[in-house]
Amino acid sequence: MRSGPQGYPIEDIAVTITAIEYRPDASTTAGQKAAVGEALRQAWREAGADSDQRPRTGWRLASVFAQDQVAELPPPANPVPLRPPIAEITGDSHAHLVNRLVALGETIGYPVSFTDDTGSADGTCSHREQTIRIAARLSANARLATLIHELSHALVRLARSNHDQSLDYAQEELVVESVAFCCCQTVGLDTSANSTPYLASWAETASLDVLEQTAELTSQLADRIESALSVADGPPEDDPSSAAKADASEHADDNLSALAA
Repeated sequence: MRSGPQGYPIEDIAVTITAIEYRPDASTTAGQKAAVGEALRQAWREAGADSDQRPRTGWRLASVFAQDQVAELPPPANPVPLRPPIAEITGDSHAHLVNRLVALGETIGYPVSFTDDTGSADGTCSHREQTIRIAARLSANARLATLIHELSHALVRLARSNHDQSLDYAQEELVVESVAFCCCQTVGLDTSANSTPYLASWAETASLDVLEQTAELTSQLADRIESALSVADGPPEDDPSSAAKADASEHADDNLSALAA
């Protein structure tokens, strides 16, 4: 067995990583990096290395194939599935709110469709076509959260003409996901396990300061969406009261402040 730096074995430890994708609109996320680190540590343990020692890891940019251009190695290779720690949103407790946001999409000129052609994305907002597509595979609660996110993209574009703040793609993602998080908190849908890692991943390429700089815009978007959520067929009897909604909004602000810290 050959040894690498500090005596670490380099010949009998092989790690197959196939789930890190190149995306032109975003850097590798914090969750993906954490997953790679865990894969390396697992391989280190399985190779019988001293558990009190840790392998030395590093990062460098490299050109690679897209995931759909490669195939897993045959046995005895054991590919390690890598997933960002973004929890799936499940359940249908807030299904009655989805149609209210579909109506909002029609009102602002961005019709909504539920389809299977969103690829790996949960939803898309096309400004060129002025359409919003939501993945049909999602649960009702996930549809609601994704629809708020994509509607926020549409509303950002509509509000940009009378708002001074110009946002790049990463900054806009931070703004619209913070709107989605706050609106979901307001109606009593906890998406923190999904939104917080997502916000953290975009914070690697855009400063969270943008949330302070666009506080007025963020509030405007949230108010527009929350207004749509409170009309139509009327809230069910167990919906949060106005006071409870205020508490939920304050709680959401606290969570975003904690993330910024």
